[in-house]
Amino acid sequence: MTIDRIIFHRIIIYRIMFLNRENELNFLNSSFQENKKKLLIIYGRRRIGKTELIKQFINKVGGVYHMVDTLSLSNFLNGFAEQAHNSGFMDLVPKLQTLDDFFGLIQHIARTRKVIVALDEFQRLTDIDSEFIMGLQGWWDSISEGVPITLILLGSSVGLIEKMALSHDSPIYGRRSGQIHLRPLTYFEALPFFSDREVRDKVSLYSVFGGTPSYLMVIDSGKTVLENIETQILSKNSRLYEEPKFLLAEETREPLRYMDILSAIAQGSTTYSSIGNRVGISSSDLNKYLVNLSEGMDLVAKQYPVGRERKRGEGRYYLSDNFLSFWYMFVRPYRDALEIGGPEPVSRIVKKELDRYVSRKFEDITLQHMLLKFGKDHSFTQIGRWWYKELEIDGVAIDESDNTVYFMEAKWTEKPLGREVLNDLIRKSSEFRWANEIRQERFIIYSKSGFSFSDESVTLISLNEL
Repeated sequence: MTIDRIIFHRIIIYRIMFLNRENELNFLNSSFQENKKKLLIIYGRRRIGKTELIKQFINKVGGVYHMVDTLSLSNFLNGFAEQAHNSGFMDLVPKLQTLDDFFGLIQHIARTRKVIVALDEFQRLTDIDSEFIMGLQGWWDSISEGVPITLILLGSSVGLIEKMALSHDSPIYGRRSGQIHLRPLTYFEALPFFSDREVRDKVSLYSVFGGTPSYLMVIDSGKTVLENIETQILSKNSRLYEEPKFLLAEETREPLRYMDILSAIAQGSTTYSSIGNRVGISSSDLNKYLVNLSEGMDLVAKQYPVGRERKRGEGRYYLSDNFLSFWYMFVRPYRDALEIGGPEPVSRIVKKELDRYVSRKFEDITLQHMLLKFGKDHSFTQIGRWWYKELEIDGVAIDESDNTVYFMEAKWTEKPLGREVLNDLIRKSSEFRWANEIRQERFIIYSKSGFSFSDESVTLISLNEL
């Protein structure tokens, strides 16, 4: 089987599970239909599906895809020339010696047909030639608007891509036609990966494997949630067993330091000071790591309480990926046990603690549902968690257009919820300071196991409604 056939075969296999990126594909298709030059940026952290997205697009409309996997200019140029030939754009493999030759080849193809060129991990080209971005700017400016070239630049170093291609200081700032920041699938986007499951299993699987398509694809539909955890994550020969370690090794020079920080956050140290104390790192040094994890790699998110002015020290840090949260909770702390005794002992710990872990992720899922269900008819200007001193509300959404506040509580318990949960939510909501004199209040409660009461003044949502 030739390389081309192998690549095509893999694309067809993945196509079965390539789900819920319709918005991104529609954007790419509409851009391609216009007979003018287009410069598009696609970025997002590793494993998120950028490469498969662009392969799906090119497989449909044709184009040249090339991964920049070398730091040699000649290797890059030769590789791209071969791809242009293999993709049917050139009868013979062209000879390219400079980046000007590379730009000229693309423009030559565009004289006779529409052309899509996708450069994956394009930021590596700046290591090959520090003037690449400047050269790209000069070439792009020299092309008339009506030349049908769609140039797509893909990258996984989020912070670097934003600096190189999206910031005001970038040489190609203002040249791009659009960008896609590819993020993990939401719970509702990921549902087709486990469509044959009961709802509680769907919630549990998403809480563990998250919204990264390549992680979701390893789920075995014939196994229970715990069996999938044991075989796909806890077993030391499984693909996901070492995944977070490899992820950081590819992106950073100090993977162990970053792993310590992610472990601290996953295990409950969510404030700046508590993370520093747990890891044993000074505030000045911690900041650069957190900035890189959040802005550079999209692995950490900082949240502030809804409805309050953002003050220094009030933000909380959370892992942006459910799988990483699970791994740093149940794999890294037990590596010795997993290496020596296999997955069974740790699997027993997971079985005991899984509901407690899922309950936190259930809150995130209900926030997603809240936005989908109520956001269509209301203009939410803020949505998220709220906390003040010892009080915390799982979800608060503000609609400033009609001065309405939505207060939400989510409970992942085995017993149906009683009215005391509503009473407690009402009590906590009285401490929420926003338009207190004129606001309307709506209360929403989500329950894993249903309710032992009914009340028309509150929206009660059981698990099956998800």
